[in-house]
Amino acid sequence: MAGRRSRAFSAVRSLVEAPLLGPLLYRLNTTKAMLGWMSRRHVDVAGPGLSPEGLAARQLISRQPGARFASAAFVTGGLDPYDTPEGWLAAARALPSPLTVVIADQSPPKSLAQMQALAAVADRTLHLPGRLGAHEVCGLQLAALLC
Repeated sequence: MAGRRSRAFSAVRSLVEAPLLGPLLYRLNTTKAMLGWMSRRHVDVAGPGLSPEGLAARQLISRQPGARFASAAFVTGGLDPYDTPEGWLAAARALPSPLTVVIADQSPPKSLAQMQALAAVADRTLHLPGRLGAHEVCGLQLAALLC
C-alpha cells in the first residue's frame, strides 16, 4: 500500500476497529461467499483454498479473537513502515545479506509490479505459478526452489 495512503484507509480501519460496528462489518467480510470471492480474485488459481473445507479453514482463521485488527491494518496499509515504494526498495538494496524474491506469476497487476520491482534489486528471483496464495498451493515446489 506504500504510496497509496489516504484518509479513506484510515476511516476504514477505524470502522473495523470500532467496538460494535467493527465486529459486524468484519463478520460480513469473512463470510464463506466473500472469502471465496477474494480467493478466486487474487489469492488462488486452484488448490485447497477454494474447496469448501479450505474456505471453512480460512474462515476459522479469520474469525479468531482480534483478527479483524490485523486484517484491517494489513489491507489498509497500516502495517507498512514506508510511505513510498522507494522506501522499501532502498531498504531492500541496503540489506547486508542476499535477497531472494519469489514471484507468483499470476498475481494481480499491482502486486505483480511490486514483486518485479523488488526482484530488480534482488540477488535471485524465483517464479511460482499462481497468485498471492501460491506458497500454500505450491509449498513443496517453493521449498525445493529455496533449497
